[in-house]
Amino acid sequence: MVWKKDKNPEKVSDRIKKLIKLISDIDNAAFVYDNIKDAVWDFVEKEGRGDVLWPMRYALSGKDKSPDPFLLSEALGKKETIKRLESALKMFT
Repeated sequence: MVWKKDKNPEKVSDRIKKLIKLISDIDNAAFVYDNIKDAVWDFVEKEGRGDVLWPMRYALSGKDKSPDPFLLSEALGKKETIKRLESALKMFT
């Protein structure tokens, strides 16, 4: 699950932890595409789109290629999104 440009598992782990925190802060009733994207976008831009979104996509879908991770998150719901991110995080600890 390590992003092909970033071979450092600690960085991937740190990014997933940050995603979990940002997503956890979204109100359950407001867990929709635009709010999810807004909550994480500054972090995505700072760290690099591929370095954040590819591991997120993979953690949520289990596939290299899948729909937009924000769309996946909305479809899965907040609880399942966090659960899948936490499962991915365990691979690095």
